[in-house]
Amino acid sequence: MLKKFTDLKKHHQLFFSLIIMSGMICMWRGVWGLLDMFLFTGSPLYSYSLSFIIGVGVICLMHYTIDKIV
Repeated sequence: MLKKFTDLKKHHQLFFSLIIMSGMICMWRGVWGLLDMFLFTGSPLYSYSLSFIIGVGVICLMHYTIDKIV
């Protein structure tokens, strides 16, 4: 897939990059809103702390998984 993307002309790469970036931002906004609604709604400190711990855990798990694959 990366080869197909690099074979595109520069203005097409920019266009598709903007579309992908917009999609990622919208997805992150949705996840953020859902976490605000459902994760410790009465206590922002617990909600933010648990979100941080989950995020770090996912990043560590992905790093460990990628190291095992490669």
